[in-house]
Amino acid sequence: MPCTVLLVDDQPDFLLWAEEILAEHSELAVVGSATSASQSLTAVVELDPHVVVLDVLMPDMTGFEAARRLHGDHPDVRVVLVSAFDDPGYAAMARQVGAAGFIPKKSFSGCTLWNLVQPGPDHGITGGQGRGVCR
Repeated sequence: MPCTVLLVDDQPDFLLWAEEILAEHSELAVVGSATSASQSLTAVVELDPHVVVLDVLMPDMTGFEAARRLHGDHPDVRVVLVSAFDDPGYAAMARQVGAAGFIPKKSFSGCTLWNLVQPGPDHGITGGQGRGVCR
């Protein structure tokens, strides 16, 4: 079963590009997209993804705030923050709000996402509790 992914970004071009990129990775399947952080909170309930790829800068709330809420309400869902800005502090801030990590958009690929969220002791998360992540 592939790892299901929800894409969240207020830039439609990134959503289309990211979906195309992730379609090339057999372990990942995009199940939906949202164009605001607040939409992501609803979409997670409706779509039940394993992973949410969430832009840091959005008009309605920051990706960090949305990640904090998602982590609190859905601890089995792994959130990965992305941004066009490669701010050195974003990775630490992502971990502080419970996200699995941060990927600069210029480095985003199916492999970088999979390497961050796949279960196992040498990766960003570990499987085992609840439904796990990507089976």
